[in-house]
Amino acid sequence: MYASSKVTFNQELVIKYVILIAAAIIFSYFYTPFWASNTGLQHTILELIAIFVAFCAFIVAWTLFDLASNKYRFIGLGLLSVAIFDLYHTLYFPFLGLYPDSMYDLSTRFWTLGRFTEAIIIFIFTLGLSIRPTNRWFWLILFVGGALLISQIVIQFPNIMPVMKTTEGITTTKRVIEFIIISLYILSIRNILLIKSDNIKSDQYLLLALLLMIPTSFVIAFASNFSSYTIVLGHILKVLFFYCILRALVIETIIYPYQQLNLTTKLFRKVFTYSPAMKAIIQNNRLVNANNAWLENVGHSFDELASMSLNQLPIIKDLTDNPSDLSDLAKMTDLTEDSFLQISYTDGNNENRTALVACEKIYVDTSKQSLEDTAKSAVNRTQYLIVALDITEQLNYQAELAKLDRLHTVGQVAAALGHEVRNPMTTIRGFTQVFLTKPEFSNYKVQLELVISEIDRANSIITEFLALAKTDKPLLAKTCIVDEINKILPLINAQALQEDVQIKTQLSHVPPTYINRGEIRQVLLNIVKNAIDISPKGQEVLIATYTHENYIVIKISDQGPGIPEEIRDKIGEPFCTTKVDGTGIGLSISYNIIHRHGGQISFHSTDKGTTFYVLLPLNDSQDTYTFIDKASI
Repeated sequence: MYASSKVTFNQELVIKYVILIAAAIIFSYFYTPFWASNTGLQHTILELIAIFVAFCAFIVAWTLFDLASNKYRFIGLGLLSVAIFDLYHTLYFPFLGLYPDSMYDLSTRFWTLGRFTEAIIIFIFTLGLSIRPTNRWFWLILFVGGALLISQIVIQFPNIMPVMKTTEGITTTKRVIEFIIISLYILSIRNILLIKSDNIKSDQYLLLALLLMIPTSFVIAFASNFSSYTIVLGHILKVLFFYCILRALVIETIIYPYQQLNLTTKLFRKVFTYSPAMKAIIQNNRLVNANNAWLENVGHSFDELASMSLNQLPIIKDLTDNPSDLSDLAKMTDLTEDSFLQISYTDGNNENRTALVACEKIYVDTSKQSLEDTAKSAVNRTQYLIVALDITEQLNYQAELAKLDRLHTVGQVAAALGHEVRNPMTTIRGFTQVFLTKPEFSNYKVQLELVISEIDRANSIITEFLALAKTDKPLLAKTCIVDEINKILPLINAQALQEDVQIKTQLSHVPPTYINRGEIRQVLLNIVKNAIDISPKGQEVLIATYTHENYIVIKISDQGPGIPEEIRDKIGEPFCTTKVDGTGIGLSISYNIIHRHGGQISFHSTDKGTTFYVLLPLNDSQDTYTFIDKASI
């Protein structure tokens, strides 16, 4: 769609005008002798050419009535009226001798009516009036009937119009009317220049036509006789005027709509091809087009997809139980109203993903069908536009936010309960210790020591709860991760020895980074202890370090049975555990610690073991934190 703007006298317009005027002057000069030798015939030839061009302009406007602007619809209809007046002008030209007695100027009267009609119509409809011709046949009858009626009135009532020409030449009345017509042309030019146009090219030709008619009226107003050079020039300019009007109508109704269609098609192709949303077009149960996002997501080339049936096409085969019938899906979804269907599908990497899908019925040919069209041919023109938007990442983000919200809630509850419960427990422990020193309670020593032990155990759990509520930035020091792992290896090996599990290390050199040593040790001990506990006797637990992009990666792998699939999405949340006597708090604390370090924890689990990845950013200073998305390591 082109933006509206004003028509101006640009260099191209001026050059065209000069060329047309020069061509008319030169042609008239060489044509005048032929005109003088047989004025009646030559006049008829030029007039019929002008009438033919005017009629062609009407045919264009009439045939493409719905595509033309309001202005050009009425100009096209008006030119038919003008052609009728010019036909009478030609018929009653004095050299043909067909005019009625005492009406020598009848031909000139019809010339004047033609010029005045075209000037009035162009002036009115260059004002930007918003008259909408709801029934074009009404307007056709009005314009044609009006022209024929006026013509008969002029013929039947000779005195209704003043005399325009005598045997001595043009009358003063005729000259005055010509100047009025010139004034209307000038006002029309002013209207075109002031009012914004949706089609600059067509209005430039209309402007060019009006500029040609101004000298036409001048030369006709001062023509000495029918055989003069000025009369020839006036008729040549009149033919050029109709040509420019025809050219304007062709641009308005054919060239301009085609250019708009071409531009829209190019824009659609760009939007379709490069849109991040997956888009495909189905016709006759075959894929006829698919954009880059669709091809990249499903991992197939277009040729591969085009050879598949709907039951084989990725995404589409997951839409309904009967993918070959997309009409029901088109009714269920609506692109214009954001009505989508959520589906699960498998992408080119064989990963399960989620997408919102909509289907819209479109047509290849929107023109009216002929009577010979069958229902089958109509169906064959129907296409279905499938739009799919992958929302897997959004769902993951939502789940992560919900998880963080739960952690925050648990942390707040833990902080409140922890402080409230610790005080009475401290009191109970103190009195229990006092009872242990009393001889009269010596028989209950074992029970009292058990009370103290359980109180200490409860206190340790409360301490873990309070760690969940910790959200402040840790105190960091530049540390080598490998050194910290080596420091806790003896403790890890001792735990592994008790469970008959071997510890294997692949500690590659990694650059030092800023961490809280105590907290990172706690994370490593938590994850490694879980790996040892879950590993069968005689198996290995691997601890490895390496760098990936701007992160240090600590990899901890076991050979256990893996994490059950139903709880994998909840790993890291409080109380999520696979241990019979576990609380699930240790791993939740580890997630919280790494998150506060600007890193993340991810894992990959199968029935042959689980691998945890602890990612820590390589920070140049302790004030640098980068929160990262999940990475595939």
